[in-house]
Amino acid sequence: MRIVQSFWSCNKSLTKDGFGWLTPQYHIMAWTLSCLKLKEHYDDLHLYTDTNGSSVLIDYLKLPYKKVHRSYDKLNQHNENLWALPKIMTYAAQDVPFIHVDGDVFIWDKFDGRLEGADLIAQNFETGTQYYKRHMDEVRKEIKYIPNLLRNELNKESISSYNAGIFGGNDLSFIKSYCVAALKLVEKNYPGGCNDIASANFNILFEQILFYCLSNAANKKVACFYPESVEDNGYGCDQFSDFTVVPYRLKYLHLIGGKKRKNEICTLMSRILFQEYPEYFYKITALFKDDHTNFDKKIKPFFERSVQAHLPKRENADSVMDLRKYCKTQQAINLLKDKMQVWTSSEIIDIAKNSDSTLVQSTFLFESQLADLLEEWTKIPAQELVDLEEDASRSWLFMNCLKEERLNLVLKINPYLEIIEDSFDWHMEVKQHVNENLINGLNEILGLAYIPQLFFMGHSAIVIDELDFNLLVFLQQPITFKCLLQDMQALFVTKDKVRNREDIYNLAVMKLQKLIIKKCVLLIK
Repeated sequence: MRIVQSFWSCNKSLTKDGFGWLTPQYHIMAWTLSCLKLKEHYDDLHLYTDTNGSSVLIDYLKLPYKKVHRSYDKLNQHNENLWALPKIMTYAAQDVPFIHVDGDVFIWDKFDGRLEGADLIAQNFETGTQYYKRHMDEVRKEIKYIPNLLRNELNKESISSYNAGIFGGNDLSFIKSYCVAALKLVEKNYPGGCNDIASANFNILFEQILFYCLSNAANKKVACFYPESVEDNGYGCDQFSDFTVVPYRLKYLHLIGGKKRKNEICTLMSRILFQEYPEYFYKITALFKDDHTNFDKKIKPFFERSVQAHLPKRENADSVMDLRKYCKTQQAINLLKDKMQVWTSSEIIDIAKNSDSTLVQSTFLFESQLADLLEEWTKIPAQELVDLEEDASRSWLFMNCLKEERLNLVLKINPYLEIIEDSFDWHMEVKQHVNENLINGLNEILGLAYIPQLFFMGHSAIVIDELDFNLLVFLQQPITFKCLLQDMQALFVTKDKVRNREDIYNLAVMKLQKLIIKKCVLLIK
């Protein structure tokens, strides 16, 4: 079966624009992972793109597409909100049965014979709610040309559609006729791709809703990857974007819409790429080396060992790394480090103590403590940090095994985890300044725990509550999950009774999942 993908840059830089992702770096990582997972199962893999896309994905990363079609530079006069337009053109260009796979879709197994042999293929049928109804009502105000078949569907309270995370099939004649209708809908409403398109929701109309209308009118059966229907606003993380359960529980993920902008999802996706395809991961970090504190001292040797390639200069890269998007206090930490070149530690403490501001006192003392910790972590060998990254990814097994197996797993705390205990007693304004998650309204929140990491800022922080703190104390020495549960039961003894054991088990699993994802707790091999 031929697998095709489409990437249109609309003349934007891949190193500057995130294309809907949290950062440009995560966008390129996602596209890389999507391609490489497809290549594991399909050799006949094609990419349709433009010069900008080809320069990074092919010329630099050398992603293993069988054939690359550089055919979308001519689309650059179109509005960037027409992001589904190149997909329609890719569908229309196929002369053999195919499956088109979006760049935010990841697979861990071949598509089954039911799909590959089908006349028409989509990800799933979508049941319309007021979510699509509201968006389509807005689109209708903007456009003039709506075929009667489509108008009848839009008049319904529940607008049906097919999600096109994957799309294709063997009935090329019908697919081409659908593409003609879609392109006509675009051209009649936006001749020449004019620049006054107010909403990208028009894409849903000419790609997904139109396909439903035409296939339904022709009485064509559409085979879906997910046999069950999904509400148009019902794409939850558990079913569509949980990287911690692949390939155990899920073998197909699609990061729809806002999922691509969630920090935790992007982080987990990048860790999958690092674990399974480290040579590509290092090449991408080299492309964004200014975003990685440890690049020159610790990451670059691994990059040079993994890949021998010329590093292209990042366009208009800042000479000073902008870390504000990662941590609100990092700018102050950098300032503190500059001051420390002139001041002594005792002078900094005196300034903080003599300040009339509680915010200044607490923040400077905290940042001084954190700066010392970061300085200490620079001594950790790079290979040890790599090993910790790999251990952290393997630790996801905890979330994907049977209860009986889970009880015998041995857990340990990350050996470098540090809890900033001063943060327990900060005033509200200090907590808000340092980490806004410290004031999310939960009274049980205590403070911050930090761990070192090889990539990005060189460290990460997690907000912990009282139970998190106790779990980390229990795990100072490696113990089985069964023994940890026994220790936890003592926390829930009251004068009248011991809390239900099943409740304690479920609570422990929930807490440990968070701590494992954040690399605070690891499994012992």
